[in-house]
Amino acid sequence: MTAPASHERVYRALLRLYPKPFRSRFGDELVQLSGDLLRDAHDGRGGGGGGGSVVVTWLRLLLDIVLTAHGLDSFETEFDRAHEFEVDGVALRVLPLERIIASKRATGRPKDLAAMPALEAAVAAKNSRDSGDR
Repeated sequence: MTAPASHERVYRALLRLYPKPFRSRFGDELVQLSGDLLRDAHDGRGGGGGGGSVVVTWLRLLLDIVLTAHGLDSFETEFDRAHEFEVDGVALRVLPLERIIASKRATGRPKDLAAMPALEAAVAAKNSRDSGDR
């Protein structure tokens, strides 16, 4: 397996955190862009002030991850609540959607508040599906 294929699988898995309409509209372009940026960084063509390493490129791709999580409990508590997924042999811990909603609501940024209806609908659909499984 080649490194770009591995990067693509990880990035596509991370894109699942976005609502389906967003992924449907922008997913392929984002995967293409991430692949181009990572390939350039790997080949030493990562332009712009020495930030061409693969690690720096990944960090730039992941900037939308909340670094200061408002509305959440301690790191240890939230870590214990997180669900673990394996993507391409890498264990990833992801907060439950309800906790992400709590953080977005507490942050109160317009872009976070705009996402609330879609996130709450996803939780309702999951809860409905889960109650039907019983």
